[in-house]
Amino acid sequence: MLFLKSLIKKYTGRIIIEKLFAVLKQRYNLENSRFYCFNKYKSYVMWTLLAYLIEKLIDQKKGVDSLKFPWNK
Repeated sequence: MLFLKSLIKKYTGRIIIEKLFAVLKQRYNLENSRFYCFNKYKSYVMWTLLAYLIEKLIDQKKGVDSLKFPWNK
């Protein structure tokens, strides 16, 4: 039973990460970058995460709690 609880906990964490990257791919075009150098791509991902966090802070101040696009909020 303990193994099953541990497995569910790990899977739940993975689902959260998968949802985050799905949002980043849709909103910030993360999937279609044209960088061939690892460092440039890593920098692009970090800036994308920063933009996402800033957007979440703005949404939190406005009281918006949704992953929908801005025009659907």
